[in-house]
Amino acid sequence: MTLRPPGSGAFAASLDARLVGEPTPERAVVEMLVGDAHLNANGIVHGGVMMTLLDMAMATAVTRTLSPEERTASVNIQTTFLKAASPGRLVATGRLLRRGRTVAFPEGEIVDGDGHVLARGSGVWAIIPKR
Repeated sequence: MTLRPPGSGAFAASLDARLVGEPTPERAVVEMLVGDAHLNANGIVHGGVMMTLLDMAMATAVTRTLSPEERTASVNIQTTFLKAASPGRLVATGRLLRRGRTVAFPEGEIVDGDGHVLARGSGVWAIIPKR
């Protein structure tokens, strides 16, 4: 069975994004194999694909801290692209920097199969009571 990032639904399945190992608030890893369908007109991996991977990894780290009465949603995600990505395996790692009662602050980075850092991100996630 392939484990998908929590809350990512059919979207993660359509990208074949999957969890690597057991996520914790300190570390959540999401990987995907990118191919020609994920490239932009310049022949490199579309920035939206990379942002999606960062979003999934950071959100997973936040989700691991939630009680059954809570849910979460991203409020802001900032991404810095450091190097163009080519088709192949991309791995995003998310870490929780701080979590309060109503907001959480994760960060993340993406590396390629050779370990080169391609992008870094940070964000703010709202912690919302379930109704």
